[in-house]
Order: sequence, then C-alpha cells, then structure tokens
Amino acid sequence: MDIKQLIEETITDLINNKSLESVFGKVQVIAKSLKNNTLSQWVDCELINGYGEDDVVPEYRQVHIAEIKADYIAPHGFGALQVVTSQRVPIENLGRERYEQIAIISLREPITSLQQAYKPDHDVHYSLTPFEMNEVQKVLGNRQIMQAYKVISNQDLLKIINKAKSKLIDVFMEFNDTIFNGDLNIHSSNNADRIQKIVINAGLVQTGDGTINVHESNVLGGKNQDISISSGSKAQIADILNRIEQLSNEVDEDRTDIAEAILTIREELSKPTPQSKVLKMGFSFIKKIASSFVDKSMEVLADKGISYLIES
Repeated sequence: MDIKQLIEETITDLINNKSLESVFGKVQVIAKSLKNNTLSQWVDCELINGYGEDDVVPEYRQVHIAEIKADYIAPHGFGALQVVTSQRVPIENLGRERYEQIAIISLREPITSLQQAYKPDHDVHYSLTPFEMNEVQKVLGNRQIMQAYKVISNQDLLKIINKAKSKLIDVFMEFNDTIFNGDLNIHSSNNADRIQKIVINAGLVQTGDGTINVHESNVLGGKNQDISISSGSKAQIADILNRIEQLSNEVDEDRTDIAEAILTIREELSKPTPQSKVLKMGFSFIKKIASSFVDKSMEVLADKGISYLIES
C-alpha cells in the first residue's frame, strides 16, 4: 500500500471540506502502517470512541456553555400557575465556584458525534447531571422544573471540529518533513490557500517553518471593516457583557477599566454598522485584564464575544 499517496488523498479530502468521519478509516491505516502509537491513540479518542473519564481531554475541547434554559411551572398569584418555557436560568447567581462547575465543561464525545450534532443554524442542548439539576432548582426557588438543559453554541462545536482537522494537517506536515523529505504533493498554491483557511478557521496560524501553533488572538474577517450583526448575535453579545459585568463585580466592584470597556462595546453595538475593530478591541482588553487576575471564566466569555464577530 502506498502510504504517501494515502496521506496525500487524506489531505485532499480535508482541504475539500470532507467530514472527518469520512477520512478516519484512512487515518487509522496510516497510523498503523507507520506504527505511530501517538496518532493511533489520538484517532481512537478523537474520532472513534471519545475520551474516557480517565483520559486527559485536550484544552480545545473545553467549552463555556452559552446558557442554561428551563421549562418550569411558576406560581402566578391566587393559586394560579403559569407555564414558562425556554427561560434562561441565571446560574451566575450561585457564585463563582458553583457557576464554573456548571458553565465550563469538557466535550468528550468523538468528533464523529459532534459533527452529527452540529447544525449551522441551531445550538446543541445537553442534559444536566443530578447535581446540576439540583443547583438550577436552587436558582429557580419554588418553581417546578419540567425540563432544563445546557445550551452549547454551534460555533464551539465547529471550532472543535476545525481544530481536529487542523491537528491532522499538522501531523501530516510533520510527516512530510520527517518521513517523506518534503516530497508530499501538497505544495500547489491552491492547496496552500485551502490549508491556510482550515488553520485560520480553527483559530490557529501556520508558521514559516511548516509547524502549526496555537495563536493567542482571534482572526477577524473583513479587514476590520464595518460588519453586519444579526439581532440574535447582538442579544448573545449583550448577555455575555452582562455576565462579564457580574463576574467583574464579584472580583472588584471598582474595576472601572472593565466597566469602560463594556460601555464602549455596548455603545458601538448600538450603532447601525458597528466596527469589528472596536468591538474586538473591547473584548480583547477585557480578556487581557481578566488574565492579569487569573479569571478564566471572564477570559472565556471575552473569547465567546469575539467569536460572534468572526465571519463564517
């Protein structure tokens, strides 16, 4: 079997946007033929079986849920009851520690399952554990919960899928240097452009020496031109700002720097054609301040705000 040709075919599949599910068989053959245990283990966890409770889950699979929503029955005065559906539960009211226990999760499912769950126009719902349901009940008080679920942004799923594609390309680029002496047929300008697009979509940048490294900043399309933001995205960004504001007040109510950044974002967002550069700078500033006092939750929320500005 010509492993070199098989790798070239797999790279072509990836840059032509074929699903990881359609290529993992080829990747298995490549890993076993090259006796590469590291790649075999990665394929097993990432593409086939997912990550077990004892496995170390890659950091890129850690996501911050968009929100928790619940359907419940609430007292409505004089013995009457009201059914409330799809209502956001303000779990930040539980305090930072319990909030982070619920809001930050690792997605352990194989990429094939995440690809099936991903829908461009719909977020994904995850069920709550008994502990999490109990915490939600504390927030809702005397309301009777009918159902409650976590909402995972479809963009978070897409980011994980793109990261996995990018990591495969990274591995094959390394094989090109260490095994095939640069002889893989992947150097056409068209292929290079497509590979770069996959890498950028994953939040990565390719360096000049052929390696691929995580980049600390997010990539915004449109060269900082004015952008069109849907009403749904504006609502999500406004909600993120509210949560950042609440978390900031828990750390220090006098954080005027973060308060000013939030105000700047809100003012820009209210304009008919907000500038992506201003919005991104605001969130990036919040992220930088949050990192200075090691506030991971606020950093993740700032990243999530930026993600709504990235052009698909």
